Amino acid sequence: MTVEALQTALGAEHAALYVYGVLGARTSESGNPALFAEVTGAYAAHRAQRDVLTRRLLDEGAEPTPASPTYELPTTPTPVGVARAAADLEAGCAETYAYVVANTAGD
Repeated sequence: MTVEALQTALGAEHAALYVYGVLGARTSESGNPALFAEVTGAYAAHRAQRDVLTRRLLDEGAEPTPASPTYELPTTPTPVGVARAAADLEAGCAETYAYVVANTAGD
């Protein structure tokens, strides 16, 4: 079950990267440098985690799940909407990692 759980987490990271990329574009246009920095930092953290999961899956002899061509995007016309969308995205990733923990053992 470890590979399946890791693939699920990788799928969540792909989605997070896609959505954070869009949120970054929206915040760069908003003139809110603090929010842009937070979104950019989250993007970098999820990219690093995606790379860790990809390496782990390869080490397990599995083909990493590729990213989808598109993902559902939140409606985020304001900085508050961007922050809410980011919080929702992080909550979803936390749920995914809870699934990973529940379905893996050892390292």
